[in-house]
Amino acid sequence: MAIKVIHVEGGLGNQMACYAVYVAVKESNPNDEFYIDTYLYDVKEAHATISMWNGYELEKVFGVKIPDIRSLFSEEQVAEQIEYLRKSEFWKHNWNYTEAFIEMMKKYNLDLKNAFGEIGESSSGIKSKIKNFVKSIITESTDSAFIYKGKRVAYALYKKVSKDCGEHLYERKEGNYFYNITLDFMKSKFLQDKVGDKVRAGLQFNTPKDEDNLKYLQLVQTTESVSIHIRRSDYLQFNEDCYKFGYFPKCISYIKTKVVAPVFFIFSDDLKWCENNISEIGLSRNDKVYFVGINSGDSSFRDMQIMANCKHNIATKSSFGWWGSFLNPNPNKITITQVSDYVSTKQF
Repeated sequence: MAIKVIHVEGGLGNQMACYAVYVAVKESNPNDEFYIDTYLYDVKEAHATISMWNGYELEKVFGVKIPDIRSLFSEEQVAEQIEYLRKSEFWKHNWNYTEAFIEMMKKYNLDLKNAFGEIGESSSGIKSKIKNFVKSIITESTDSAFIYKGKRVAYALYKKVSKDCGEHLYERKEGNYFYNITLDFMKSKFLQDKVGDKVRAGLQFNTPKDEDNLKYLQLVQTTESVSIHIRRSDYLQFNEDCYKFGYFPKCISYIKTKVVAPVFFIFSDDLKWCENNISEIGLSRNDKVYFVGINSGDSSFRDMQIMANCKHNIATKSSFGWWGSFLNPNPNKITITQVSDYVSTKQF
């Protein structure tokens, strides 16, 4: 029986994208054995943002149970493997984690192929380098509205000529394969049509027990609620265009033309900034606004749960915010995101 290993890293939003990969690959390879790889959470020096998150959360938050590849090895071997990855310093070599992981597994008699290498998507592949170069230009800071609009057009053209990125995840692969992290599910209408319902079914929140979260859930379910997810901190460089060219006011204006008596719920990793810059978000004292700041640390996922229960969603570039809108079951929802990699209903 062949083995498929799905790499998991990052915060909850990225982990959910990895889960979507698992669902897609498992559906097209139903007779294989599946494992996840969570080693990166033990190599925190690889990147500063790794330390920001709460470790592997899929099981704790959603009850997802997928065997970890570590279960095939002894505690001593796992410790050796973590040290091997640490000494490889893959983060200094174009983040070649895939290559390091595959070479490491060979030492323990597990021969894996790079699932993305065959389509030119490995971290060191030419296609990947071109893609990253295009993105570096698009995300480069600018104070010019003209250049900003030009970047938007360039990105739209790039997306148009790119093949749907999800098809390669939904194919039969004979043999043992390693799948590194990819947000392809979030970009792929093909995958969302194929396995979107199964992904949603596997990512169901349990009911909170505390009064604060229960109060907010009732509130968003009984009003014309609109979540606004504003990611700043480590991702500010990618979202700064939102603050320069009126993204939020445009979103609010659009919502007000479509929704009667909207109630806005703001979620952010910098809620203080939001409270002090309400006009920049496009809101005024006449608007009904809630700043949701009741969750942090291990309970942060409850923010996503509240967002998913809102009637409509606005978000900056962020997998956390994207999943909040994707899990929203409202058939008439309005989803607005900044132009990004992610599939959305409405973009500005």
